[in-house]
Amino acid sequence: MFSVNTLYTPNSSYKEMIKPYLKENFSSKLIQVFTHKCDKKFIDALIHELYTFMPDAIIMGCTTDGEILGSSVYTGTTVLSFTFFEKSHIRSYRSSSEMKHKDSFQNGAELATSIVFENTKAVISFADGLHINADDFLHGFGSIHPNTIISGGLAGDNATFSGTYVFTNEGIVENGVVAVALDGKDLNVVTDFSFGWIPIGKKMLVTSSEKNHVYTIDNQPAAEVYSSYLGEEAGRKLPAIGIEFPLIIHEGGYNYARAVLAKESDGSLLFAGNIPQGTYVHFGVGEVNEILLQSHHLLDTMNTYPVESLFSYSCMARRRFLNKNASLEFKPLSSIAPIAGFCTYGEFFHKNATNYLFNQSTTIMGMWENNSLHVEKKNTKNRSSKEYPLHSLGTLKALTHLINVVTKELSTANERIEEKSKIMLVQSRHSAMGEMIGNIAHQWRQPLNVLALIIQNLEDTYEYGELDQEYMSEMVKKSMFQINYMSSTIDDFRSFLHPSRLNDSFTFEMIWQRILILLKGSLTRHYIGYKFDNRYHGRIQGSENEFIQVIINLVNNAKDALLMNEIKEKKIRFTAYEDGNCIFVKICDNAGGVPQEIKDQIFEPYFTTKTLMNGSGLGLYISKMIIEQKMQGKIYVKNSSEGACFILQFPKKQEELKV
Repeated sequence: MFSVNTLYTPNSSYKEMIKPYLKENFSSKLIQVFTHKCDKKFIDALIHELYTFMPDAIIMGCTTDGEILGSSVYTGTTVLSFTFFEKSHIRSYRSSSEMKHKDSFQNGAELATSIVFENTKAVISFADGLHINADDFLHGFGSIHPNTIISGGLAGDNATFSGTYVFTNEGIVENGVVAVALDGKDLNVVTDFSFGWIPIGKKMLVTSSEKNHVYTIDNQPAAEVYSSYLGEEAGRKLPAIGIEFPLIIHEGGYNYARAVLAKESDGSLLFAGNIPQGTYVHFGVGEVNEILLQSHHLLDTMNTYPVESLFSYSCMARRRFLNKNASLEFKPLSSIAPIAGFCTYGEFFHKNATNYLFNQSTTIMGMWENNSLHVEKKNTKNRSSKEYPLHSLGTLKALTHLINVVTKELSTANERIEEKSKIMLVQSRHSAMGEMIGNIAHQWRQPLNVLALIIQNLEDTYEYGELDQEYMSEMVKKSMFQINYMSSTIDDFRSFLHPSRLNDSFTFEMIWQRILILLKGSLTRHYIGYKFDNRYHGRIQGSENEFIQVIINLVNNAKDALLMNEIKEKKIRFTAYEDGNCIFVKICDNAGGVPQEIKDQIFEPYFTTKTLMNGSGLGLYISKMIIEQKMQGKIYVKNSSEGACFILQFPKKQEELKV
């Protein structure tokens, strides 16, 4: 087998290049077309021209965001790649109907069922770049034939994000898929990829998403997060800017990227692949030196095989990031074999019986047949990566290095802050333990008194000779009831002090019952009236014990304020309700409110209005950390006509919004 690749122009010389091979008896012929023209009339005319010229060839192609030919990366061109197989056979596929998001998995399974046979070594597939959920599509394909290599990518449209096309001899498909299966016992296929994007900035949590549709990150609309960190102008340029600054996910021991494909009116974003809710992400940026180093890795890998044809499906972001220097990535590879391909909106890759959707990567597929009759073997040495020294890209490389250094420094600083926060959390829990010991003492005082009276009654009854089996059994029963109550109290307090998982969920009814056990004694002792008004009966995501710690902090503060201000009819009210897309919890008292001059300081660490012996200044700070960092909510205070209201606010989960 061998490939002949060329640029297409009207009345171009490609026919003269190919004519010598038309008389040969090849088993199969494949024409791949990569064009910047998102124009149906142009594509239809080109298909007709190619089919007329080579009626026995299979044609497949797509629109692009850049075209790869040899060591060059072009824009505004059309690349034709002619591959001639001597022993292998190929079959084409074109999806019969337009695809929708919900159909992507089924379309992948349909492709695998339709095109993969016993001797299929690989499948090349191009898919619509804007409407298909490529993650689901690849998983669908793998559900039928997990061991079959699939390569290719999502079509582009020059970053206009208005419409991409894929096509075969049979015509153009808009929201669909085309593919070619490569069969043959003598056909060999090898694939590899390079990445080179690195995570920068703070770690962020995807707080609401459904497959590849991300609604909120750190509880902010996804588009606002881009505007906040990259600037308002970058936000206005979404989705284009989101291709250059993808979200980086670390999973399975390596980093991979997800690029933005579309911005919705509600500020949510559609990505080229799925990002599950609860995933931690960073912004990503290309690292020039790493990209070039990995291209050398690709060269060394492909050099170990007798590759005769190379195809590359590379992310548009790499071309845009490297700009005129994009050819540096392909120059080493072009010394091995003819190479052609296109710049994608997402790359398909297969490894270890698993299909992956990549963004920001370059994927390479190398092919060869044994005992080739039509390729002259040149007596040249394999090219080594050492022959291609890394190029200095001046300002771009220096800027990348600067970002790397600053990111590492910020990461180190964040680690120190997190360590300090952990220490503060421990201090806060020690303070909470002190409160709990006081509450345990009060909870036990009454049952201990009861037990003391039982023992005294037993002694008196014995002295008067009235102790019988029935009386003894009754006293034992009463004693065990009190002992079990005391044991249950210890279990409840121990449960509070034992951290629960952040991904637990709980209801406010559950919380209220536990709070009563922990605080009823203290509130009753100080003659504080309390009321719980629950109007929300759904579940809350987070650590139940840490949420209880927040409530205890707020109740203790309210109790102290009521006592310090000598309020006669002391009251604390708990209210839980929903409003719009949020859930609220209010803890209000009638102690007069928080003084205006300190409202902005009360959540700062070590700030307290209590004496040194009675307060650490960590309660509200730790409460804020738990609610905002661990439960992705908000905590703030407002003064009412009677006193202070501390308000906890949580976003509803996306599935709750749809009910």
